[in-house]
Amino acid sequence: MGRTDRTLDPDDDYHIEISSRKDSPEDAVPRLEEAIRLTLRHHQRASCRISLAIVDDAQMAELHQQYLGKPGPTDCLSFDLRDDTDSDVVEGEIVVSLDTARREAGARDVSELAELVLYAVHALLHLLGYEDADPQTADRMHRMENQLLTELGYGPVFGAQPT
Repeated sequence: MGRTDRTLDPDDDYHIEISSRKDSPEDAVPRLEEAIRLTLRHHQRASCRISLAIVDDAQMAELHQQYLGKPGPTDCLSFDLRDDTDSDVVEGEIVVSLDTARREAGARDVSELAELVLYAVHALLHLLGYEDADPQTADRMHRMENQLLTELGYGPVFGAQPT
């Protein structure tokens, strides 16, 4: 693993910890934190305790099997850690796969960083109650992802077609 950054401002109610890999894009940590903050502000959440880990496909496959019973890696996982599901405080863990981001970014002709940010936003939206189990809920979720990613300067990454 690479470095871990934490929000250190005691007046900041967004407590975000990001563990990156040594081979992560150089500015992944601040850009992922920026995406988390924007998503939470957009959804009017005043506080959070979020940890995000960037892992490889092998680690992701282990987690995918262990927690969802599904073989192989996936792009992202989120784990809601709230004791009180009615709480406005968002508490959770997010795991994103750098290997998957690299493959998908190449296939869609977007940057690895944009793909990682998409995964972080997608996972956080799940923690905020979004679902993507059927076409209607998936469409709503993907529209929100694209709106947030556009605000962050990446444009609509989900569904981006190769050029």
